[in-house]
Amino acid sequence: MTTTREFSAWAAAAAVAAALTTVAAGGAAAYDLPEIPSAPYTFDGAATLTVGPGHQPVAFPTSTVAANTNVAQFDGTFAPPAATATVGGMQYTFSLVNPSAITGTSTQASEGSANYTLAATQSFAIRVSGMTMPGVGSGSAGFGMVPTSATCTTAPVTVALTGTINAANLLTDAPSIDTTLSGPVTIPTFADCGALTPIVNAALAGSGNTYSVRLTNAKRGAIQE
Repeated sequence: MTTTREFSAWAAAAAVAAALTTVAAGGAAAYDLPEIPSAPYTFDGAATLTVGPGHQPVAFPTSTVAANTNVAQFDGTFAPPAATATVGGMQYTFSLVNPSAITGTSTQASEGSANYTLAATQSFAIRVSGMTMPGVGSGSAGFGMVPTSATCTTAPVTVALTGTINAANLLTDAPSIDTTLSGPVTIPTFADCGALTPIVNAALAGSGNTYSVRLTNAKRGAIQE
């Protein structure tokens, strides 16, 4: 006997399948995305944040973006692991604190096009948990570490991200994606970094920087009720 829950899940899956068939066929309604139910996806997310007056890149390890999207709407969670980078001759450990979901909406690039421009936002604070001279032990040669017990964190910042998603590639039985969402960011000043606060701010804070998230390796999950 088919339950209401099973039927609802089946109906949602059938609606997505029908929409994907239309997309693949390139029909007149192929890219009427608001009519397509959102589906669960996972992506590999590779974030890069540039910091300081020299816009030095900090590449965070790749981690999973878990999202629900029909391209027209995008809602995803993403919290990259901590990363290390050398800036101005010093090695720092960075982390994004309390990152929000990546949320946004898309608009069609041109009539009949499969390309959609996604405008999304993500908010986070930036923390430095360590500062050493590369090749020198912590505390050596007069260079101490930022105290790990201190916050050494910026105020939260919201980044407006934009990128392109190809609906024909994503909304298929074998989804694929390779796109980068990016936007400008001013790195706020850091507080509570101990005696090294002025050095940290001179090296890392400032305008003209960018935050980007590259999305690859799309996988669509099972349709839920």
